[in-house]
Amino acid sequence: MHFHIGKRIIKTAVTLFLILLINIVLLYTDKLVGINSSSWEAPSNMYTPFFAGIAAVFATHRDRKTSIKQAKNRSIGTIIGGYYGMLLILLVEFVLIDLTSFNTSFPILYRLIHYTLVTLAIIPLIVFTVKLKQVDSVFITCLTFLSVTISIRNGGMPVFQFASNRVLSTLIGVGASLFVNNYLFNIKNKNEDIMFVSSLENNFLSKDDELSPFTKYKLNDLFELNMPLMFVTTRTSMAFEYIFNNVNINYPMTVMNGAAKYRFDLKEYSDVHHIDNDVRNEIDLTLKSLNMNAFMYTINDHVLHSYHTNLKNDGEILFFKHRKHQNSYTFVKGIMPNDLYTAMYVIIDTKENVDNFINIFNQNKYASKVNLITYRYRENINGIDYWYLKITNALANKENCVEELYKKKSYNKLIVAGSGRSDIPLIKYADLSICLSTAPDYIKDEVDIIIDDNPENVLRIFDKIYHSSNIDSTIEKLKTKYKK
Repeated sequence: MHFHIGKRIIKTAVTLFLILLINIVLLYTDKLVGINSSSWEAPSNMYTPFFAGIAAVFATHRDRKTSIKQAKNRSIGTIIGGYYGMLLILLVEFVLIDLTSFNTSFPILYRLIHYTLVTLAIIPLIVFTVKLKQVDSVFITCLTFLSVTISIRNGGMPVFQFASNRVLSTLIGVGASLFVNNYLFNIKNKNEDIMFVSSLENNFLSKDDELSPFTKYKLNDLFELNMPLMFVTTRTSMAFEYIFNNVNINYPMTVMNGAAKYRFDLKEYSDVHHIDNDVRNEIDLTLKSLNMNAFMYTINDHVLHSYHTNLKNDGEILFFKHRKHQNSYTFVKGIMPNDLYTAMYVIIDTKENVDNFINIFNQNKYASKVNLITYRYRENINGIDYWYLKITNALANKENCVEELYKKKSYNKLIVAGSGRSDIPLIKYADLSICLSTAPDYIKDEVDIIIDDNPENVLRIFDKIYHSSNIDSTIEKLKTKYKK
């Protein structure tokens, strides 16, 4: 079994070493100032590496954004819970009862009173934390509160000092974590003038249309480092909402074969290429003459809707069934209104019917105004194979979308990982082109390097180039290493 030691593991180990080193420095400080380390006044007694270590492990994460969020939750929860617990114990010890003698004379009754007060006090603590809109900190708040109110307090340490120790140790722990996460591990060369492009199908997605855990992990890492990585696909943005769950994409994606760009982080479309209404009318007439159905996609106020009439075959039914319960899908049964513009047609039918439509429409005077894209949808649905036919504006293609952004951002190089026929123009345009060993022969003939059938290797190559100190040299070494 292959075990990968990831960046988060290394970060955690480095942070823990720093935390333990701080404890050694404080113990040495005790000697310098001439204070016995067993005394409460010793500097080392204001810091406990155990608490700092817990906070650091909690806050250390694979990316800066999550690390900062975890550090914030830990710090807020510890401060609230620690000092709230301190106030409760001070109230018990110095206002309600003489804690020491009462505990000696009536230990069971003391515990009953003590635990009853702790139980009652945790209710307003939770309410207060929620009111501050710190729901994510509730667990840490309660944990720290309980450690201050019912723990041994490091061998009898005064409650004020113990609470301060707890809070200070936590702040040092999360501070060390942020230092390691955001400084030590971010001192890397970043070539932000390189644009990276990859198709999703047959490059990153499994047969079940999923991303592997490592791929998600690595994508988050690269997007956190602001890698200009654009995915290109013939599919709609709807189809990827669940696929990119827990992936923080912060760069535009080319969807519907270039009919639009989409930002997952902003939930916004841009550069939409609509099908002209006169072309739409001809497509509708051709579909009607062949008794074929279609899903018609339109983008309105950054929302993608799909219009359809009665479903006519098992392929359409399966397509609809798999998507209708996904939150991102907005299906509308009926004819699309004339005041809305069509971004894409999706037709699902037999290969014979799809080819028949293409042969007829290619003879139409509007044939040059659209792109007709076909590929297999599903095999053997009740004994029948079904194919996609996707129709977009002729100007809607992957290379146009990439080229527009490439020139707009003034990138110097283009790195492309392709997998299908529609990727060939991008492959020819790229400074370095890549494909997996499972790609079709017509793709292998065009690319510069062919790598093992593992999407993780694509990301590793992207990462290597992105952080290279000599880009041209790195590209040449890759071409030599993976020479066809």
